[in-house]
Amino acid sequence: MKDKGYLPDVVLCSPAERTRQTWQLLSQELGTAPPLVLERPLYHATAETMLDVLHGAAEEATVLMLGHNPGIAAMAQWLAHTAPPHPGFRRYPTAATTVFAFGIGNWAEAGWGTGKVLDFAIPKDLEG
Repeated sequence: MKDKGYLPDVVLCSPAERTRQTWQLLSQELGTAPPLVLERPLYHATAETMLDVLHGAAEEATVLMLGHNPGIAAMAQWLAHTAPPHPGFRRYPTAATTVFAFGIGNWAEAGWGTGKVLDFAIPKDLEG
């Protein structure tokens, strides 16, 4: 994410210990510490609930959302206007990451099929 300039302005995170630990590790790698907002509704949320949380996000340009499967996988798949060709996108393993661009004025306008996938990776892709 850092190498490609995908740096968040705010992080919306499930309050679960595992997601908070994930953010701690990720923030160290990114070298950035944007505001962390613990969103209780993200704990084992459905895709619909996750979208509702995103709709309430402040108007920061870049939002990073940390949640749980199967909700985060469904959200990524439903947000995508066109799925990336990566074979891992449908499986959406733990720590899968999708980067979207939206042609919207604020987060309340985000909806299913409105996201353009800019990038997608799974941990296995980063092994080197």
